[in-house]
Amino acid sequence: MNLKTYWSSVEFHFHPGAKEYAKYKGGFVYAFVTAEEVRTAIPLILDELKCWSLIPVAVDFVSPYEDFSWDSTEEQEHYANLASQARKSGKVVLDGLHAYENE
Repeated sequence: MNLKTYWSSVEFHFHPGAKEYAKYKGGFVYAFVTAEEVRTAIPLILDELKCWSLIPVAVDFVSPYEDFSWDSTEEQEHYANLASQARKSGKVVLDGLHAYENE
């Protein structure tokens, strides 16, 4: 089995019952997962979002993570750590949520 670590950006809405997020419409989150291919990575990511009561709206992209370069060393280390956690655990690892408020 040839596994790759993928990363993705997924837009979401908060579950309507999540009162603590009532002022927010939704947001996006980076997700990291190890899978055989993109087609198997996407459902894993979407299932993880649902576990957090987030409603997926759009998958902006899913790409292999190995060759990505960030603007700063701090970002490079942060996201490399998340990718490493996904490889080691075999689970979807989410970065912090980036939320946007209702208009």
